[in-house]
Amino acid sequence: MMSHDEASELLAVAALHAVDAETLAAIEEHATTCPRCQSELDSYRASPQRSATRGGTAEGCGRISPANCGSQR
Repeated sequence: MMSHDEASELLAVAALHAVDAETLAAIEEHATTCPRCQSELDSYRASPQRSATRGGTAEGCGRISPANCGSQR
């Protein structure tokens, strides 16, 4: 299972589905046991900016994984 710190850092990009399927599953699995992360993930998913940010991008474009997310900061 993904650690809290790893999941927490990726919540916003996970809400945009900008992570690979395996990473998204690990984040969602963590969120089922962490009310704080679940609440944040739900909040990001409910954001009206989500549609505007996601629109027009090719599937898979800009996806990151925990292994390379440090270079995205």
